[in-house]
Amino acid sequence: VLFGASLPQSFFEVLENDLPAADLVIVAGTSLVVSPANLIALAAPESAPRIICDRNDVGCGVGIDCSSPAREDVWLQGDADDVAADLAAACGWLDDLAAFEDALPEASRAILDRVR
Repeated sequence: VLFGASLPQSFFEVLENDLPAADLVIVAGTSLVVSPANLIALAAPESAPRIICDRNDVGCGVGIDCSSPAREDVWLQGDADDVAADLAAACGWLDDLAAFEDALPEASRAILDRVR
C-alpha cells in the first residue's frame, strides 16, 4: 500500500481475527511510523516473537527493543528482499517461495537466484 492510501477492510479483519493467534510476526521494509500498518508489530501477542527486517533498527523508534530479554524479538538488518530470501533459505522455504517467482519483480527474482 502506498503512503497515504487506505488499507483494505481485510487488513483490519486480519488484525482483529488472526493476529491474536499468531506464533510469529514478520515485519519487513517499513519504518513502523505510519499507522495503522504499524499496529501489526505493536499489537502482536506477547507470545509471538517479532522479526523486524529493515536496513535500520526501526523497532527502537516504537518501543520494540530487539536486545531485550523480555521478548524474543529479532532485528534482521538489510534490504527486505535480501533478508526474506536468506530467511527462506535458512528455514527450508525456497521451494515455497519459488512458487511465486513469476509474480516477483526482476530484482527480487535475481535475489532468489542468489540464495539457491
